[in-house]
Amino acid sequence: MATKWGILSAGKISHDFTVCLRSLDPAEHQAVAVAARNIGDALKFAANHKIPRAYGSYQELANDPNVEVVYIGTLVSFHYSTTKMMLEAGKHVLVEKSFTATSQEARELIDLARSKKLFLMEAIWSRFNPVFTLLMDKIKTKALGDVVSVNATFGLDLTKVERLIKKAAGGGTLLDLGVYTINVIQVAVGNKKPEQILATGHLNEDGVDESVAVAFKYSDGQVAMMSNTLRGQMPNEAHIVFTKGAIKIPVPFWCPTKVIVLTGENLSKEEVLEFEPPKVIAECNFVNSGFLSYEASHVRDCLVKGLTESPILPLDDTLTIREITDEIFRQVGVHF
Repeated sequence: MATKWGILSAGKISHDFTVCLRSLDPAEHQAVAVAARNIGDALKFAANHKIPRAYGSYQELANDPNVEVVYIGTLVSFHYSTTKMMLEAGKHVLVEKSFTATSQEARELIDLARSKKLFLMEAIWSRFNPVFTLLMDKIKTKALGDVVSVNATFGLDLTKVERLIKKAAGGGTLLDLGVYTINVIQVAVGNKKPEQILATGHLNEDGVDESVAVAFKYSDGQVAMMSNTLRGQMPNEAHIVFTKGAIKIPVPFWCPTKVIVLTGENLSKEEVLEFEPPKVIAECNFVNSGFLSYEASHVRDCLVKGLTESPILPLDDTLTIREITDEIFRQVGVHF
């Protein structure tokens, strides 16, 4: 029986996710309803994606008995309230990154989902990308030895994007771009909590972070560094150094199609592996959005198996990322 999806929000990322759903086997995935704050937007989205029901309020989607799992693609500032609404209505939820603006909000949603035995996952699509699957395998098998250090950057010129420069929208570089640099670091170090975080940065006139630079100290001699900005183009790569080699994930490291495994003296031996995004039936807004298909398929796999958490991105990992973000916010002076 197909997993019946409800789409909450009719924005760009919801479009890309729904395109991927419709590109998968319809015997496994069906988008059965969409909700937006404006009924006109919902109707337009429904017509574009051949979705049978459109609602002009989120509560109507929550009340739809045909919806099994809800994908939430709103602004970050709406993630907490909409996720809570769907969980309270008995829906499973896949909510876009960043999960919430604060760790306190994250804890409340996690506790609610666990108490109601409902599936809940943050949509950090990177974790389901084949390159990250390879990275996690190399770490697990110690094929390149132990992880020593990680370095990741993610910066773009986004100073004119309203949702990213306003606190009321859940803006700032950390909640939009930093979640990806933190994620690759956390994957590389085994998702443990850092022993020390040293952060600095600049805020805009609305009090959100425009640029941040962060150093992490972990147990077992591991260190990491990351930088993010909304003010200019960075290399947007990730480098993981092991005791017996290294892995370079080129731009765009958050949705990569290529990985370079470096071994030998002075890392002189290169093995380049390439992965194409799954084919989709319509044009998407963001680079390599076809990879969202893996995330959707993973959610279905979990639901079919009766799981309420992802084994690849468990809720404790999401909470750790939010706690890290909280500490960076504290040090640079951001208050949500």
